Amino acid sequence: PHDIDPMGHMNNAAYLDFVADGLERMPAAMTDGLDHYHIGYVRPALPGAAIEVACWPAAEGAIACRISDGEGAELTRVLVSRAGT
Repeated sequence: PHDIDPMGHMNNAAYLDFVADGLERMPAAMTDGLDHYHIGYVRPALPGAAIEVACWPAAEGAIACRISDGEGAELTRVLVSRAGT
């Protein structure tokens, strides 16, 4: 409940928690030093929605993540890189 805003949507910090979980499943050598997040919100996650996170290497020194609901609808796109890249 603390991750839901007054309109019934998941708050922005909760999206970053999901990204952090996805990054933890990747080899540390790929994620070490990544500290800059480019976030694109596509649509809100609604209460009760199943959340899926996929992360993959996007470019040297960057990881792309996609957050979707349980039906495959894209919710958020995130590119994680080193500051200044």
